[in-house]
Amino acid sequence: MSDIPYYIPINEWEPTFALPNKWGRWEDGWKFFKRLDLLDTASVARGNEPIEVDVEFHASQVTDLAREIRVAEVESSSGPIKEVPSQVYNNVAEDEACRCQIVFIANLSPEEKRTYLLFYGNPKCPYPIYETDLKVSGEEYALDVENKYYKVVLAKTMGHLKGVSFKEGKAAFSAGGPPMMGGHGVEGTAHWNPDWSDEYTGRYRVTNWEKPPNYSVVRGPICVRIKRWGHPILALGPSVGQPQKVMATVTYTFYSSVPYILMESRLDVLEDVRFSDCRNDEWLGMGSGGMPDIAWMMKEGEICYSTYSQGKSWRGEDPAWMTYFNKENGDGFATIKLAGSAYWVPEETFRTIIEATLKQLQKQKIKTSNGCFKSDAKRSIPAAVPSETAC
Repeated sequence: MSDIPYYIPINEWEPTFALPNKWGRWEDGWKFFKRLDLLDTASVARGNEPIEVDVEFHASQVTDLAREIRVAEVESSSGPIKEVPSQVYNNVAEDEACRCQIVFIANLSPEEKRTYLLFYGNPKCPYPIYETDLKVSGEEYALDVENKYYKVVLAKTMGHLKGVSFKEGKAAFSAGGPPMMGGHGVEGTAHWNPDWSDEYTGRYRVTNWEKPPNYSVVRGPICVRIKRWGHPILALGPSVGQPQKVMATVTYTFYSSVPYILMESRLDVLEDVRFSDCRNDEWLGMGSGGMPDIAWMMKEGEICYSTYSQGKSWRGEDPAWMTYFNKENGDGFATIKLAGSAYWVPEETFRTIIEATLKQLQKQKIKTSNGCFKSDAKRSIPAAVPSETAC
């Protein structure tokens, strides 16, 4: 299983002839289905909510998961069944089981329960083709991604977020170029982190990569996810200092039909190191991009205000959320801290985790930029600092 919140085990399935008659017939050819009931427990409407599901299947029941799976919504207790666009990724076959992740967009009213059906078992069906507002151009990790709310440009060198423009209003921000021109890293990016510094040699950054050491890409009509990982390095290059002490992972997730982006970052400390600091959620260019007003919320719930010109400091406070906005026209950009923690992992435990992860990546044929899979399993892993942010 993965850390995806919804999971349907291998033995939870039914034949399609068991569908209630009042729901109507599903298309001929599909033999099996799995059921997912979603319940909105909050009094908040869930419009265009991305749903990711980890699903297991009997290998004897499927031939090609990406070809066969269809997701359908039961519109009410009496039907009918309506197909919704979906995307299948991370297909893995293990012994007598097949597993994958499925993502689709759901809509729920406050406190509503809604049923979704996952159909499969039709080896003769065509591959599904869905048209959505999520558009992607570019190769590998160096992509331009847009939906009906925004357009994001990723750096062509290391793949970090370079700029964002919005489809409504005038708000936009971009690094504009290399550091001497206001950007960050070898190409100039608006997203700075994650990075770290020690007491002696300076700051180690992922934005100093000329190319990410390792990367994986999920690309489809519902979701684009770019994950890159490796050792942050000094501006002088990877042979200077001690970059091997820390491993960084950065993941961007873009969905169809939603106005936000997910950024997840993680720092794994592989050897003893004396930190001066480490950072994971800093963005450049917002205050000078037509959004001069600033607000942030402290951990205790206090909301503070300032302006870009006043420069009232929030630094060192680790705010729960922060926004740059323009109170005159309503434009704004915010980062919301969804999760964050630091913890110690015993060396032997982390070695086991790394070895299992590498095996999983090999099964999924994840690419690395040097054509091989690298393991840090021989190194001591005393700590991990993960974080997830929506922006």
